[in-house]
Amino acid sequence: MTMFDQARRTWREFSNGQPGYRFQRQYRRRQETTNGLFDPKNLLHLAGGVAIIVIGVLLAPIPGPGGIIVFVGLAMVGSLFLPVARALDWGELRARLILHWAGDVWQVLPPGLQVVLGLLAVIIAVAVGFVAYRLVAGG
Repeated sequence: MTMFDQARRTWREFSNGQPGYRFQRQYRRRQETTNGLFDPKNLLHLAGGVAIIVIGVLLAPIPGPGGIIVFVGLAMVGSLFLPVARALDWGELRARLILHWAGDVWQVLPPGLQVVLGLLAVIIAVAVGFVAYRLVAGG
């Protein structure tokens, strides 16, 4: 099985898992298939996860996928440490509640207000991007 096939299988198992237990299940599956934290595969996985977190934090001031990148790194680390996996499961349930509530609120807003809020979000994103660019470019 190639690395990409393995990644696809892992993603399929993860995405089909029950919310609130996905990360802990991934942790347990990894513990069953490797020889502890000091297994070379796990050390590489940990180093990759930490590197991805650092990259995500560095990209956080720039509008875009910085937060998602940090989350991917945390998920990699969570597959090696049960407390991190539990925290990610807890956070997933809370995020689902908030997103469900936001979706319900969005549905009852008049279309004109949805357009205004969408434009406001774009303006804020552009402003944050401009400020981040000025800070990074030093100008």
